[in-house]
Amino acid sequence: MTRLLGRLGGWCARHGWIVLVTWVLAAAALMGSNLAFPSPTSSDASVPGTDAQRAHDLMKTGFGSGYQAGGTVQLLVYSADGPLLEDTRKKAVEDAVDRLRTMPHVAEVETPFRMGGISSNLQIGLIGVRLEGHDPDAVGTITQDLSEAADPAREAGLEVVPADSSNPASKEIKTGPSEVVGVICALVVLVFAFGTLVAATVPIFVALVSVASGLGLIGLLGWAVDMPKQAGIMATMVGLGVGIDYALFLLSRHRRLLADGVPVVESVRRTVASSGGAVVFAGGTVIIALSALLLAGFPLLATLGWVTGISVVAAVLTSITLVPALLGLLGHRVNALRVPFLRGSGSGGAG
Repeated sequence: MTRLLGRLGGWCARHGWIVLVTWVLAAAALMGSNLAFPSPTSSDASVPGTDAQRAHDLMKTGFGSGYQAGGTVQLLVYSADGPLLEDTRKKAVEDAVDRLRTMPHVAEVETPFRMGGISSNLQIGLIGVRLEGHDPDAVGTITQDLSEAADPAREAGLEVVPADSSNPASKEIKTGPSEVVGVICALVVLVFAFGTLVAATVPIFVALVSVASGLGLIGLLGWAVDMPKQAGIMATMVGLGVGIDYALFLLSRHRRLLADGVPVVESVRRTVASSGGAVVFAGGTVIIALSALLLAGFPLLATLGWVTGISVVAAVLTSITLVPALLGLLGHRVNALRVPFLRGSGSGGAG
């Protein structure tokens, strides 16, 4: 493998523009296709073979379409000034319950004035609303409508808020700023480690290309398999981490060889032949560890395992091809744009 990786690294260093343009176009095409044709996602959190899953399946069979994830909405009623059983407050809550019963998609409404419906201090009540024949993706809008329908209770000075009883697997995980902050922090650390802006940006650039390629491919695969909503964030977090780390292996080794006077292309060849093997081994270890999730019997975890493995494969491939291409193109300029008062490790002459 050492000889093969060395030949690959040398070829990429000599044909840097071809490798760079190929990776950038591939990442742009994959990510663009994913953005233009976003694939559907799944919130299936079933655990086949467990007693809880069997009970869930039996309930769904017995109660039909009215029993499904997100089929129940709960409204909390709170009185800060006294017990809910006071005549005026009780009448206002009952009016709200009656109004809820007339709302679309409502199959049954449980009044808080039932056994276990009111807290021990008599100031908090729970209105249970069971839905039927609704679209699970519209539960948020339906919940908002139900909350507004409870205005008679609010007019009496009570606070009414919807309780969150949805499936955690159906939560939409919004990211963006967190990844940007993470990349900026990584860049700052690399600047301190290398002492030059050019060297610090190489692992960041490679990791971003790797993540874009992986996410684009994962998005396209979503048309063929059930893809959890969490797949993108998992692949992004792991892809950024290993992508920066693997590129860092190669870059550090290359700069040390340059400092020893080794020519650029030869330095890249030696770097990929030695540190490239460590990258392949490390990536393979991570993929094997993620593959263990396939044995958990949990479809959601199994999918997240192999999906995240795709981002690791992308990180390995970019590390042993794109990194040597960039190092070949930059030559001794990899040590350019030094930051004053910082002296990075393994720095060579700017040339």
